[in-house]
Amino acid sequence: MKKTYLAHPISTTGEFNDSTRVAKRIEEVAGVEVYAPALNKEINDKSNNPTPAMIYEQDVDNLLSSDIVVINYTGGDADGTVLELGMLAGMYEVERMGKLPTVLVYSSNKRALQPQLHHGIASGKLNHMVLGAIDKHFKWCGDEEGMIRELQKLGDEK
Repeated sequence: MKKTYLAHPISTTGEFNDSTRVAKRIEEVAGVEVYAPALNKEINDKSNNPTPAMIYEQDVDNLLSSDIVVINYTGGDADGTVLELGMLAGMYEVERMGKLPTVLVYSSNKRALQPQLHHGIASGKLNHMVLGAIDKHFKWCGDEEGMIRELQKLGDEK
């Protein structure tokens, strides 16, 4: 049976429920095994307090071991879906590049870097799957000044 990965936004209750619905429909109609992150309770039941690394590892392992990938690209709040799409596109391009660059990542989102809480709700957000990818493959610099310091270090190495 072919393994299918469903990349689908799941940030809102409606998106989460629709991802589950689409996964079940694909299984019924196409007769394939579907991995949908929404169905993975270990990482998407947030009461389990999954780390960004756990989310990244489990989703990416399933993405890269799939025979078919179905992507629902909505253009909305879909950071994880965009990461999945970008990873796949990168796989197709990496041979053409010949080498990978050093990647530095920072955020100018002041609300994410210094969130305020109101009734337990943070004022800014950064997607944890994306943070897991950054931690695994790139250099997280925090803010712009941190990124500048890392660039200076790279310049000193030359």
